[in-house]
Amino acid sequence: LAAHQLLADLSLLYYEGPNTSDRAGNPAPRGVVLATPPNWTPDATFVDTVLRGLSGNPLVSAATLSTLFSTLPIGAIPGQPVSRRPVVGSTGPSGLPTHQLRIARARLDAFASAVSGPGVGVVQSIGDLLLAAESDVLGRHSATATTSESAPHVARAQSAAVRDVDTALDAQLGKLSLARDTIRLTSQAGTVPVTVLRSTSYPISGVLTVAGDKLVFGSTPGCVPTLRSARGVPGVSCRVVLDRSSNVVDVLMRSRASGDFRVSVTMVTTGGHLVLLEGHLTVHAMSTSGVAIALSLGALAVLLVWWGRTMWRNRTDRRPRGAHVRGTHVAAAGPRP
Repeated sequence: LAAHQLLADLSLLYYEGPNTSDRAGNPAPRGVVLATPPNWTPDATFVDTVLRGLSGNPLVSAATLSTLFSTLPIGAIPGQPVSRRPVVGSTGPSGLPTHQLRIARARLDAFASAVSGPGVGVVQSIGDLLLAAESDVLGRHSATATTSESAPHVARAQSAAVRDVDTALDAQLGKLSLARDTIRLTSQAGTVPVTVLRSTSYPISGVLTVAGDKLVFGSTPGCVPTLRSARGVPGVSCRVVLDRSSNVVDVLMRSRASGDFRVSVTMVTTGGHLVLLEGHLTVHAMSTSGVAIALSLGALAVLLVWWGRTMWRNRTDRRPRGAHVRGTHVAAAGPRP
């Protein structure tokens, strides 16, 4: 797939300016230098596919670096620079917004790592928009305009094209949402569901993190407790695959306080390079602490003692008065000394 993508990108460079001629009207070849990383290990299948694709290709042919510089004319095409020097700064000769392009490419690559199935086609369509944003013919009003004349228009057009790429990617991320449910903890600890809604036609995988400073999280299959951010907010991270319209992730948590408080929910790609989802949920904890239980038991004991003494006094007050008189008379009629 990578080899075919490379050949397609090379062909696209040709179609950006097909049949380009020099100042004399003769065909003007163009060249592209492919630089591999220093630690790159060539893959035999990749190299073989690329070489076979270049063999007999009517648009692209292979050449060594020395052949490339000896073949390509310098400044022969109108609007091109007449010298070969490294470009300094964040923009190319036409004002190419390289920083924006790098960020957009990194976001798209991270998104590609999280999707599968029909999502691959979505990534390719957004990738085509990104390749179009790199074209140096955007915004040119005249084919004979010089680089200095067309550079501002090209830069604005390319920046607008990059924004279109970001908009298309954000539209896909907007199809993920968090169900705004209230998590209820009726006991001090329990397993609660976190529901993520998906409206895409393809599954999305990533790492879902639930964090809150008034909760303690436990381990479950696929979920590992963690500390979020430098503040040390406790949380739990779960590897999830969103393959349904409504996806439930069970999280084991224990509250450290009673009442209502918010927890943050974040889903990122496996490498953590792109945020797929962000939101908050409300936790309603009705757990009772040990101190509260002891106070409640103490109050109940006091209430039982008071109730028992009251009942005993009431029974004593209801005894007949004659029994008291006779008891007194018998006591006074005893034998005299």
